Amino acid sequence: MESSSRAAKFQAGSCGEDLSPATSLYPRSSVDTYSSMASSAELEDLETEDCLDYSAIPPLPVYRHDIEEINVRPSTPDDFAALFPSMNRLTIRHDDFTPDGNMNLRVDTVVLGRRKKTIQLFHLRMYDLNKREFSLRRYCRESGREVCNSKRKYIEPASTSRPNLQRSVSTAVRSLTKRPQLSRIPTGGSVFSSRSRPGTSHSAATTEPDDEFADVLSHALSADKKQKVRPMATNTIKLEFSNYARVDVVRRGNRNTKRYEFEWWGHKYSWKRVVDKLTDSVSFHLLRDGQSHTPVAHIVPETRSPNQVAADERAGGWVPPCHMWISDKSLVDAMTDVADVVVASGLIALIDDCIKERWQTKKIHRIGLPLTSKSMDVEVVSPKAFVQHMFMRRNSDHHPSPLRFQRAVAAY
Repeated sequence: MESSSRAAKFQAGSCGEDLSPATSLYPRSSVDTYSSMASSAELEDLETEDCLDYSAIPPLPVYRHDIEEINVRPSTPDDFAALFPSMNRLTIRHDDFTPDGNMNLRVDTVVLGRRKKTIQLFHLRMYDLNKREFSLRRYCRESGREVCNSKRKYIEPASTSRPNLQRSVSTAVRSLTKRPQLSRIPTGGSVFSSRSRPGTSHSAATTEPDDEFADVLSHALSADKKQKVRPMATNTIKLEFSNYARVDVVRRGNRNTKRYEFEWWGHKYSWKRVVDKLTDSVSFHLLRDGQSHTPVAHIVPETRSPNQVAADERAGGWVPPCHMWISDKSLVDAMTDVADVVVASGLIALIDDCIKERWQTKKIHRIGLPLTSKSMDVEVVSPKAFVQHMFMRRNSDHHPSPLRFQRAVAAY
C-alpha cells in the first residue's frame, strides 16, 4: 500500500500541465533544429541476420522491484532546460514505480544542494522488443513531449524463382488454348438402334474452360497467400525524431567487436562495446570520427553485488542499472541538439545488446580440427580462417611419423 501511494504521488507530478508553450520558450528543443546526413549508407541495409521468430522473446513477468529512490520526481520544462544538456552523470534504470517497469527505462539526474533531489529527464517506453519499437519522451511517461521513436528495419527476401501465381496463371492460359475434349451425349434413339446421331459442335464438353481458369486462378491466389515469406530483419534500427530528422543506428561486428554506428550533421559516431575481463561487465563508449583515444560519451554499468544482481533477476529486470555522461564540452554547447541524439542512440545500443545477449545469442559449437589437437568456435571464425586452420601442418614439437625420415631399405 505504501509503495502504491508513493507511485501515485510520483505520477501525479507536473506532467498534467500543458507543455505546448515550452517549444517557443526554449529554442534548444528538438523540434527547432534540423539535421543533415542523418542516415547511413543504404548498402548496410543488406546486412541481415538470422534472427529468431517474431515470438522469440517470451512475455515478461510483472516487475516487482523495490523502489530505489522514493523522492524522484518528473522534470518540468524549466528543470529540463537547466539540467540538460550538461556533463553531469545520468542514471539509467527500470521504472520501479509501475508493474510493467521492465518494459520501461528512466533516465534521472541528481541535483545536489542543501537537499539532494533526483529528477527524471527522460522516459523510454518499449512496446515490442523483437521489432525494437520504442518511444523516448521528455519529463516522464505521461508526457506528450516525444523526442523520437524507433523501429527495426526489415527487407523483403530476394526470390530467385518465378512466383507461383505467375506459373499458375501461365498454366491456366495454356489450358485454354487446348482443344476441349468433347463427349457424345446418348440420345433416345441410340438405345434402340446401333446407329446414333453424330455429335455436333454444340455437344456438351467434359469441362468448361471458364470454370477451369477460375479454379486454377483461385488456387494460385490461395497458394500465394500461404507461401508469403516474412520479411528479414536487418542490423539497422531507425530513429525518427519529432523534427522529422531520421538517424539510422547500424550494428556492426561480432560479439567481441560490436559497435553501433550513426551519422549526425556530417560527423560519424560509433558506440563501441567493451567487455571488462575481470568483472565481465559491458560498457559503451562513444567515438567521433574514428578517434578511439578520446571518447565523447560513456555508458558504464553500476557496481552491484551478487545479491543485488540476483534480486534484480528475480524482480524481472533485464537491463542493468547504468550511468551515462557526456565527456566532451563541444557536445553540450552544440546548437544541433546532438545531446538528444547521444542519449537516444546510447539507449538503443544498450537495449539492443541486452536483447541479443539474453534471448538471441547464437549457440557456439566447438569442433575438433582434423590432424590437429585444436578446436575452434565455428560461429565466430571466418570461412577463410577456418580453412587455414583445417589444412595447417602439425606443430614442430610433434614427433614425426615412424614411416618418415628413416633409412631407405632396398626392395627386391
